[in-house]
Amino acid sequence: MQPTSPLDSTPKAGAGASFFLGILAFCLVGVLIVAMRAGLTAGQTYDDKRAELRASRLTALRRAERQSLTTYAWVDKAKGAVRIPIERAMELTRSELPRVAVPSAVKAEANTTNIVPPYTQSAPPAASPSPSPMSPTPAKQ
Repeated sequence: MQPTSPLDSTPKAGAGASFFLGILAFCLVGVLIVAMRAGLTAGQTYDDKRAELRASRLTALRRAERQSLTTYAWVDKAKGAVRIPIERAMELTRSELPRVAVPSAVKAEANTTNIVPPYTQSAPPAASPSPSPMSPTPAKQ
């Protein structure tokens, strides 16, 4: 008796090879995924290098700022402008404060050039000969 449908047939020798090729393809995809993840890890070292570079630049910037705030230097020698340490500048400012006249908040000089004149009320409009809408009108007979 011969099988009438493909479902009734016995497995052939090629089925084992197909199964083996499927397993091999699955493993190959797994190896590719692992290789790609290893490549992403190498990209993270690039980010680490960039972070180190940013940190070193920030350190250099802070060092330059600290130097400009704590040392004497010429800003413009031709004009005679110098840079002094911030602590010394604060001391000089503190010593000059008692000599400077601080305007009182209570006593303020009036600036008369920008004063807006007070609102002037205009004269009321002239009485009109016609009766107003609120006044009673005589009834017609």
